[in-house]
Amino acid sequence: MQPQKTLKPDTIARNRGILRRQTLLQEVLGGSLLDLRTARGMTQRQLGDEVGCSRELIGKIEQGRALPSIRTLVALVKVLHKLL
Repeated sequence: MQPQKTLKPDTIARNRGILRRQTLLQEVLGGSLLDLRTARGMTQRQLGDEVGCSRELIGKIEQGRALPSIRTLVALVKVLHKLL
């Protein structure tokens, strides 16, 4: 068995910064998606059907628990007619 690699403190700090930015992006994107979807009177299922993804994925994005793929993000923008 190979010994486990030890990460340097600067690598750990950089990784934490990336995770914080990713979490912030998820929260902002999710809140924007929720606002735009509800302003258009759409359910998560309706939006998912229009975009070509599941209602569950829309819910996870809105809750800040997932980031959409580029393909899904482009489809969301097209369906909602507005940049997130």
